[in-house]
Amino acid sequence: MNTRLSYVTITVNDIAKAKKFYEGVLEFVPTLVYKPTEWYAFDMGTISGGFAITKATEPFIPSVASLVDFFIDDVEKFWGEIKSKVEVIDELHHTPWGSYKFVIKDQDGNKLGFSQISK
Repeated sequence: MNTRLSYVTITVNDIAKAKKFYEGVLEFVPTLVYKPTEWYAFDMGTISGGFAITKATEPFIPSVASLVDFFIDDVEKFWGEIKSKVEVIDELHHTPWGSYKFVIKDQDGNKLGFSQISK
């Protein structure tokens, strides 16, 4: 069986605030929209698969135990650009498994990690 990731979609409480955060603060580039469910996907530089947000259809409860990780080219530069604009969970650090990483929360409490292979 050949399995590939399609999309990781997280729910958000306020889609307008979430779009401002992901597009404005994190500078994610929107690619696909499905208006009936308010589903918004972002360009993650992959041939297939990606990351998306959608408006919660039931009372919103953030997934405090989940974490979505992203690889980026220059984690140190990105950290310097956004650390004062976001809620930080883990500051930039070297992990025991060989990455250089930080973790933040979005406006709804969803945890997002950004990393690159340690130098």
